[in-house]
Amino acid sequence: MIGCDGTVQATVEVGGPARVRWSTDGRFAIAGTQKGEVWRVDTHGKVIWHTAIPVRKPRPISEPIKPVFSGVPIYRVGRVGPEHAYVGDIWLIKTSQGGILVDTGGVSAIADTWERIKSAGVDPGQIHYVLLSHTHGDHVGATYLWRSLGAKVVAPAPAAFPATWMIPTMNHYGIWVPCAIDMPLPLARPGDTTSFSLDGIDIQAIFAPGHSFDTVVYVMELGGKRIILAGDIAFHGANHILDRCWGDVPKARTVIKILREQVLPLKPQIVISGHDARENATEYWQEILRVSEEAVRKAETE
Repeated sequence: MIGCDGTVQATVEVGGPARVRWSTDGRFAIAGTQKGEVWRVDTHGKVIWHTAIPVRKPRPISEPIKPVFSGVPIYRVGRVGPEHAYVGDIWLIKTSQGGILVDTGGVSAIADTWERIKSAGVDPGQIHYVLLSHTHGDHVGATYLWRSLGAKVVAPAPAAFPATWMIPTMNHYGIWVPCAIDMPLPLARPGDTTSFSLDGIDIQAIFAPGHSFDTVVYVMELGGKRIILAGDIAFHGANHILDRCWGDVPKARTVIKILREQVLPLKPQIVISGHDARENATEYWQEILRVSEEAVRKAETE
């Protein structure tokens, strides 16, 4: 601690570099180290308390995890516990060159996801891409960690704003580092589409903002099945699109139109959402659209 005259007033040894933040009233400072130790120091350099954040070992995996559906190389590598910062599912698409992650959950159980990826037969260092369904904290919180290992982040161009500023500073899923979008997809208006390839897999993206302003549906063929990755547009059966659009009727109508006119004609066989996975995807989404349209009609008459 240095006084106004430039002289050293006090020195506190915390074992290495630390990030320091003063309280708003200037009465104390909190220092956090790379080793996970936290210190509270008063204005005289006196240590008030010192603690080490506990480290939990990854949950052991007794046998290799299996694909969600037989013959389709998609593995569930998230959802390892009830912690709120990790509620979004993480999906691993196993490729001949390594793997693609669809969403990344939060950071609180990253070690468990790491072990599950290895259990699926993929070296975590060979995760080449992270494909984002939307930039809510429970789906993108750990993205910056995978990017630091070399994975390229793929998302609609509008995702750049929340991923680099809004969500890190206004996010109820925890604190995380801003993350750049390495491959911004040219999607701007609802219903916009684009096609691209990752690790030899051809993917079509259909822009369907509503649940978030950068929500996208991805369509691909895996294991001879047509797959749609739908994020949080709707899931768990009774959950309808108006609810997932936060009660915004015009947005819900737009998303319903996109699904009915652009997604269902593709006759998907499997749907992977942000929190669920189902076969019979076409029938499943027809029922979601029916319930959603009823909810919209009811909202418009109230």
